[in-house]
Amino acid sequence: MRRIFAFLMSMLILGCSNVEWNPDFEEDYFSTYTFLAAAPDSGEEVAQTNRSYKIGDSYEASALPDCGDSDIAGMRPGYTVGGWKYYKNPLDGTTDLPSTMVEDGEGILTRLTVTPQPAVLYASSWTAITYTIVFDGNGGYDPNGSMSPLTLSYDTPTALPGNSFKKEGHAFSGWNTEPDGSGRYFSDEETVLNLTATAGDTIILYAQWSKNSYDVILHSNSGNDDKRVIQVTWGESATLGDNYSYGFYYYKHRFVKWTENEDGSGNSYNSGDTITPTGPMELYAQWQDTYFVTLDDGSDSQTFYGEYIIGETLEVPVSPFSRTGYTFSKWKDDSGTEYSAGTTISISGELTLYAIWDAATYTLSFNPNGGIGNQSGMTYRHGDTVQIPVNSYSRNGYNFVGWNTLSDGSGDSYTAGREYELNGYPSLLYAQWTPKGNVRTEEEVAEALSIEISYSENGMTFTSTAGYSSYAYYLDGMALWNGSSWLTGVTVSGNSATVSYSSGYMNNGYHFLTVVVTSSSGEKTAVTKNFTVD
Repeated sequence: MRRIFAFLMSMLILGCSNVEWNPDFEEDYFSTYTFLAAAPDSGEEVAQTNRSYKIGDSYEASALPDCGDSDIAGMRPGYTVGGWKYYKNPLDGTTDLPSTMVEDGEGILTRLTVTPQPAVLYASSWTAITYTIVFDGNGGYDPNGSMSPLTLSYDTPTALPGNSFKKEGHAFSGWNTEPDGSGRYFSDEETVLNLTATAGDTIILYAQWSKNSYDVILHSNSGNDDKRVIQVTWGESATLGDNYSYGFYYYKHRFVKWTENEDGSGNSYNSGDTITPTGPMELYAQWQDTYFVTLDDGSDSQTFYGEYIIGETLEVPVSPFSRTGYTFSKWKDDSGTEYSAGTTISISGELTLYAIWDAATYTLSFNPNGGIGNQSGMTYRHGDTVQIPVNSYSRNGYNFVGWNTLSDGSGDSYTAGREYELNGYPSLLYAQWTPKGNVRTEEEVAEALSIEISYSENGMTFTSTAGYSSYAYYLDGMALWNGSSWLTGVTVSGNSATVSYSSGYMNNGYHFLTVVVTSSSGEKTAVTKNFTVD
């Protein structure tokens, strides 16, 4: 009941503006003060907040609300209130300063005592907060000591100072609010504004670093300006290759190593060595003169074998060449010195090795093919000209007419006394025989049988005496019938045989044609005609 009475009394008091406050009023009652962000007549929408104070309590200006309170700070972020001025009593609208409030010469309250009368106060001014930026090298160092902190005011754009930190093998790439770069980024000397709205805050900016990449320039150093560039990141290594790895080639030179200077001085590196650059780097290929080793097959057909430097050892190879009818023997150089395969030579300059060949050795044997007697075989070397020997065999009732590679005379024919380049073929010749028939003198044979020769642009035609049952033809001892047909280039019609020049049997030189005829009674007669083709 007493509480209700007190409440009614307070309403009565608050409703009477001319009633003075009695300091002996001891109950715990509160009065409401309204705080405005600016004077109501400023023409702007004004933020406000309310506070309840116990009647009878007194407050110094420092105890009144400030930006430490979130509602006051929210009125104008980034600023602190400069003080409070009295505006009016919201109940009766009077603007006279109550006697319970004290102000300074500028109208800013310095002290007040709370009365049952509410009051409206407004901020006299706002002051921008200040905050500090501290710079962290984040692994870098400042050769001048350390970067000084930077103090900034809210709403005042301020350029960050230029970075003075350094970090070996790294380039500065900016600032960040997090060491790992996951926060807010700022470039060097960027103009910043309002990084915090809290007075006295400290913002730490961490230097951000990126690893340097260095160009390693590789010069061919081979009489031109050919070069290659590889990039190596700081702290990492690269493995050097040889000249071929970078497409360098220097005719009649061999790559030796890389050096820091063109003349070969300075640090040197071999192919396969690793480098860890701490800055840009240039390397020059170094070369040594080389000399060619060339192999010649002995007939001016040459092949490159290898490239050597003075003092290197060459193991003499076997011949890479082949030569029909010959076997490789050894080599000789321009001075005539001979070398066997497998021996070693110390290189002293250009070297050409010429193949020495041994000709193959062949044996030619003779078969009597029905005859009797002895006929010695013969041995010759590849490339030799071989004269076919005169027949030493005999056969009763038969005349020897030449040699053939086949016993029936259908193979290749060879004439005794003529020279051939055989080169291993044939290895065996068979004596060829024709029945003697009635033996007649040469004059009788000439009268009974003759051969006439006629010429044309395509070949030669041999015409024998007509009237015989059959005719067999042998050119230089070679049968023109192979057992089943006439040889290519040979045309026979009755007593006439034509041999074309294109057959290969009519080369320039001495030839002879033998015709063996058979009479109706079975008598065989042979006659030979000698002629020369030129």
